[in-house]
Amino acid sequence: SCTSLTTITIPDSVTSLGDQCFYSCTSLTTITIPDSVTSLGNQCFYSCTKLSKIYFDALTPPNIYSGTFSGWSGNVYTVNYIAYQQATNWSAIADRILLDDRYTYTYKSLTITADDAIGRNTKARIHWTEVAACVKDGKSVDVTWSGDDYSNVFEQNTSKTETVQRTISYMKDGLTATTTITQGVWVDASYTVDLNSQWRMSSDIANPDSTAYDGVYESNSNYHVDNGVATMSINIVGYDSFMVLIRSNGESNYDYVMVGKIDAQPTTSDCQADTKGAATSGTAVSNYKEVTFSGLGRSEHTIYIAYRKDSSNNRGTDRGYVLIPKNQ
Repeated sequence: SCTSLTTITIPDSVTSLGDQCFYSCTSLTTITIPDSVTSLGNQCFYSCTKLSKIYFDALTPPNIYSGTFSGWSGNVYTVNYIAYQQATNWSAIADRILLDDRYTYTYKSLTITADDAIGRNTKARIHWTEVAACVKDGKSVDVTWSGDDYSNVFEQNTSKTETVQRTISYMKDGLTATTTITQGVWVDASYTVDLNSQWRMSSDIANPDSTAYDGVYESNSNYHVDNGVATMSINIVGYDSFMVLIRSNGESNYDYVMVGKIDAQPTTSDCQADTKGAATSGTAVSNYKEVTFSGLGRSEHTIYIAYRKDSSNNRGTDRGYVLIPKNQ
């Protein structure tokens, strides 16, 4: 809370800035941190609302905490973080750091690999690596950073029997790299529902909209069963995204419908989505929760859904329900 402090240069003898070191120094605008500093404490620059430039003499950033630069009240600054781009612990604050013009750099190489495209998918995920020569105060060092991106759209493969080869080009910072991928055969989208003798088509609740949704599926095997779990699965192929709708008719604090992450069984601590029950849960679509899987690559996947019933004696209408939209 040194509210009159506007700028400071840290001496080379300092190796770390402790927790809350410049906490609420609201007039601080610039600061230079020497390469001797290897760590910045938690809330080190908390609420330094006028801070606009941080000069780092080191090419390797110091260790930081997630809260080191918190409380900046929405001030966002131009990004040019070059050598620091390769540090994973830097990414959280990269959009708030402005390096000075003592750094110059020349891009030297760009390489890419790409995931094979499946079926009718017309994009591929690209994994890129870039190398540049970074010069500071007359000294040069190579820096490397990498990331993921998507290719431009390429021609569909409409064959249901033959794969095709595609050349993928990617341009970054004036450099171009290419690679070759295989595009799989055309796959028509379809799904099958396995009720696994634990679920069934609903016999007591009308379909909210038979033209837009398949019939309602309801849990069955754990009806009137304490601490029971009923599981069903949906096997899908040919979809890039797929949606299900779920609701729970039971006690709001204890009974769940849970949707697992793609190709995984759901648990109470790790699932794609869940919905707790409500004894008065209605049958309208608005009473259901949408759960969407995306980026599936039109390959084959399984979605697992479970209704978990607790040990309560309130068992009268406890069930889980699932809807699947048509024409996805």
